[in-house]
Amino acid sequence: MAILFKTYNGRNQLHIYGEHWIVKTSVELKKILALLDVKNAKKAAVIPEEDQISISLNEIIIECKDAKDLKEKFSFLADCKIKYQVLQQ
Repeated sequence: MAILFKTYNGRNQLHIYGEHWIVKTSVELKKILALLDVKNAKKAAVIPEEDQISISLNEIIIECKDAKDLKEKFSFLADCKIKYQVLQQ
């Protein structure tokens, strides 16, 4: 489970590997999916359950415009990881 920062061809990117999160509402889900472009959104496995929504993020790449954008997106993802992460045993 990881959120990594990489620079590729001079562009800043965030890479997400093996993250499994549980959100309570579709609003929370939409905020997470809003970070993803169409190609990467298709990679996200979203499974509605009775009273929650499971989302698995693996091999996801998020492009960042500049250092400020990188910091904002990384901060948001770190908060999501703390709040929604499901630790698999």
